[in-house]
Amino acid sequence: MRLLLITTLLFASGVGAASASQRRLDRSKEFAYTLPDGWNVVPTLRGAHDVIVLPADDGKSRNIVINDQPGTSPLAELKRKYERDLPKGLKDFQQISRELVELQGKRQTIRIIHTNTTPGVPVRQINYVVEVGGRRYLVACTVLMEDGDHYDKVFEAFVSSMVEPGK
Repeated sequence: MRLLLITTLLFASGVGAASASQRRLDRSKEFAYTLPDGWNVVPTLRGAHDVIVLPADDGKSRNIVINDQPGTSPLAELKRKYERDLPKGLKDFQQISRELVELQGKRQTIRIIHTNTTPGVPVRQINYVVEVGGRRYLVACTVLMEDGDHYDKVFEAFVSSMVEPGK
């Protein structure tokens, strides 16, 4: 649940000008992805992976945070674990959906959409668990609750774009 707190803390961060969509190698060098149009990679001292933010005039940036997801359990079992544990760790948790979905390239992923309140800010979050190159990652995509599903396609395209370096 530490990841979810880190994710929402980024809402207050200031970020510079947006960059155009581009293919990038994650700082871990374990995978590459396509940076969404207008989004930036921000420097961070913690974490093994890039943190991606959409700057906003209101000081509440939308963000994508990636963390390693250890273990090799089947996705259906891992999905049940998240369904059980997420409500316990998040204030005002409300589940919107939870499912196993197929991304481009016939990759299956867990997608859990929910809302919660973190440091007084109502947020909507999509958590993906995706496998790339034999490793699993938790991709937490967080926006303001009032954004609704406006960024859902951007997040799915981002997760679908995650591939092994050089592919």
